[in-house]
Amino acid sequence: MCPNNARSVTNAYQFKIRKWGIASILLVLVFLSYSNTFHSSWHLDDFHTIVKNSSLHLTDLSLDSLHKTFFSNALNSNKLYRPVPCLTFALNWYFGKDNVVGYHIVNIWIHCTTAIFLYFSALEVLKTPKLRKLYETKACFIAGLAAGLWALNPIQTQAVTYIVQRMASMAAMFYIIGIYAYLKFRHESSLTKQIGFSFVCSISYLMAIGSKENAVIMPFSLILIEIVFFQSMESLKERKKLWIGIGIIVLLIVSISALVLTSMNGDPISFISGGYRHRPFTPLQRLMTQPRVLILYLSQLFYPSPLRLSLTHDVAVSTSLLEPWSTLPGVLFVVSLIGICLFQIRKRPILAFSILFYFLNHCVESSVFSLELVFEHRNYLPSLFLFLPISVGINQILEYYRYRKRYMFQIVMVSLLFLIFGLGTGAYVRNQAWASERILWEDEITKNPQLARPYHNLAWGYYQGKGDYQKAIQLYKKSLRLKQHNSYGIPVTLNNIGRIYYKLGQYEKAIEYFKLAVDEYPQFHAARFQMILAMIKMGECSQALTEVDYLIAKKQNSAAYMNIKGFILLKQQALPQSIRYLQKSLELDPNIADTYLKLGVAYALRGDSEKGKQFLKKANSLLPNDALILLCLAENSLKSGNIRETNSYIDKYIQLKGPEKSIHFLDRLSIDNLAIPLSFQVLRTAIAERKHLNVKNTKKVN
Repeated sequence: MCPNNARSVTNAYQFKIRKWGIASILLVLVFLSYSNTFHSSWHLDDFHTIVKNSSLHLTDLSLDSLHKTFFSNALNSNKLYRPVPCLTFALNWYFGKDNVVGYHIVNIWIHCTTAIFLYFSALEVLKTPKLRKLYETKACFIAGLAAGLWALNPIQTQAVTYIVQRMASMAAMFYIIGIYAYLKFRHESSLTKQIGFSFVCSISYLMAIGSKENAVIMPFSLILIEIVFFQSMESLKERKKLWIGIGIIVLLIVSISALVLTSMNGDPISFISGGYRHRPFTPLQRLMTQPRVLILYLSQLFYPSPLRLSLTHDVAVSTSLLEPWSTLPGVLFVVSLIGICLFQIRKRPILAFSILFYFLNHCVESSVFSLELVFEHRNYLPSLFLFLPISVGINQILEYYRYRKRYMFQIVMVSLLFLIFGLGTGAYVRNQAWASERILWEDEITKNPQLARPYHNLAWGYYQGKGDYQKAIQLYKKSLRLKQHNSYGIPVTLNNIGRIYYKLGQYEKAIEYFKLAVDEYPQFHAARFQMILAMIKMGECSQALTEVDYLIAKKQNSAAYMNIKGFILLKQQALPQSIRYLQKSLELDPNIADTYLKLGVAYALRGDSEKGKQFLKKANSLLPNDALILLCLAENSLKSGNIRETNSYIDKYIQLKGPEKSIHFLDRLSIDNLAIPLSFQVLRTAIAERKHLNVKNTKKVN
């Protein structure tokens, strides 16, 4: 082997050692920074998206069950909804139910994978024609440092430790895999490998969109990479060829994006405007506010103190370019920065690319879409390359001082180590706030004392859950006096207070708060339905019937509304009407045991014990260990004169509730206005006799 070939092999081997050595260090640092998150609790959207979303609660791994997870939107189960992360949530549930450890392991794995592919992608960027000679010997250091500064940055904790934001982190993971595949495609000369990498890039794009819709921007990022790092555009022919190619790609992007967005969310136009009904700002106001939000994000990325990081932010809405005063300077700053970068593409390609990539990938969530103003996890994907020019600058400083002023070189190296240690420690400290609902929302209250949401969520997520209702009510009432994040805020809080009073048995007080909630927001049907239950508890069936009719007028295909109206009519002994509405409820949802139970009782009261028995038996087949159904079956058998069957059901009931609690349960039912009307005294006598007989038979056996 000639000396040049030997040297080449040695250099390649050393490069491989450096490359994987830095990758290993990166993984260890990320793991240590997130090592305190494995038991961090569920928060906020985690509950309705995962914990309470039955669509994701897999009981088997059949293809049909897995396919259903693709349509697991809690608000609309008919549309495809972020199928890739939803499938992983469902698999997490299958293997570990609501144990958070498995979810955090997957989230950290995603973060590590994203960091590694960011590192590899940065290496490929530094190998592009315009940069290869400049950074050939220091590519591993620069790329590894860039990936480390991004992965260890405390602002990323919201996308990693907040479980449901797997949607954001998984989109970024597939996004960066797609970018890496594209860069490899551009560097390869083998046609077979080019086809392979282009296929990986395409699949990654679809998987990224399937994780979160903001990944639709990826092809534009690839165009940006092509323009900045591969195209010289020195001749007219090259420029024409490039723009024709871009035009074709843009047409494909628009077509694919429209198809995907339509299938996942319905009408894309309504996705932009529909949510503004409940926002305290207009699309134009949101657009004017976002430059200030982007500057806030940048300040957090470059000064990511845990004290500055928060799940909620008190950002004033820009109502004009002059209100607040910082709006116009914010707009000018962002526009100027983008303009400068466009002019600096040829001179400073890395700096121009990283900043343009950042703003380009914020253009979905920081535009006119009806989203909340600020969320830190939105930086996860756009900030991917933001630290690449910083790393290049640090490398240049080190190279400058390496042989000139050795002590300065050592100072810079020590400072760099402290920076990495500080970022990792900051992420670790910030992750402590995610440990529990109480810690998170108390931290939010400290940072944003004028916002209603932290007080509301501390009451809902912690104190109400642990049964400290007085503290929960106190926090709810305080939140009512503070700044709301949307028009739902006040009615939801009033409804939650009403639910607490309902749980405490203070139905009059509960009705008062439910009425305030529906007065505030008349379309708040859940609060109105809860108010109906409280009215029935109070014995106010006529008022309850009026409210039910209102709900049915708004939504005639609701099994729950038909069911509750049928029950009220049953209480009022309007049996034919009751049966009619209960039958309608059954037609809308034939799998509710409660509806069969009420129909069985209605027919029995009407004198048709045989038909009543059919419905009660169906209810019993759906809920075989329900004490109330057994009592209804016993009463129905007693009325039809079937003593043997009556005794059988009563014996099952006594066995289910236990001899000591069997009468107590019946007594509680007798004073509950929401209970099915039964012959309580007759049943009490029958239960007492069976208990006595069972005791007597037991003594004989002994």
